[in-house]
Amino acid sequence: QAIQMACQNLTNPASSQQQGTNKQAEVLSAATVVAKHTSSLCNSCRLASSKTANPVAKRHFVQSAKVCCPFRSEE
Repeated sequence: QAIQMACQNLTNPASSQQQGTNKQAEVLSAATVVAKHTSSLCNSCRLASSKTANPVAKRHFVQSAKVCCPFRSEE
């Protein structure tokens, strides 16, 4: 929900009328929200993968983590 709200803020026509520092701060804030929640989702997928004994579920969790965080190195 937080990611959706951040994206809505970025695509809101009223907010696109802002200029300068205010707009930059809004974009940075929205990007931070998206990054934090995406990272959390990625970590949750990795944790779930490590806790399941089901190989199919494990593979799905690992794949989801890779989609969420494609630039994160494998640990």
